[in-house]
Amino acid sequence: MSVRMMELEHEFRYSFEEDMDIVEMPYKNPDLCMYVVVPKVNFLNIRNKIESVVDLVGKVGASEISKAMVYLPKFIFKDRTDLKEILQTLGVTDVFSAGDADLTKMVPAGQANPFISDAIHEAKIQVDEKGTVAAAATGASVVVESM
Repeated sequence: MSVRMMELEHEFRYSFEEDMDIVEMPYKNPDLCMYVVVPKVNFLNIRNKIESVVDLVGKVGASEISKAMVYLPKFIFKDRTDLKEILQTLGVTDVFSAGDADLTKMVPAGQANPFISDAIHEAKIQVDEKGTVAAAATGASVVVESM
């Protein structure tokens, strides 16, 4: 399998741990960075060891900044989540029922029983040598029953 790679020579903070390597990749805005974790063993074991972003910052933050060449695969990650079931599990149910939803201010007068039939969230992140591009959108379909 062929994988498109990116390479970047820059000054990085990095930490070589027993079971993972961590690189802090800064963005132009000095308040932002991306942490890349490369497991040396099973990924699930690593995920369980990293409790939070604070753990990553602690491991890498104490290291010196050094010039290094980093090779990473370019990647695009896309996700689509159906929010209807999630919202209903959280107790948001009336808005999905024609008889219970009160969305009348969203439709012209005379149209009855508007309700949300579907709600989705989509996200995309693309990482390459130029940087990171991220986008997200949330949408809902409103259905109007005729009187």
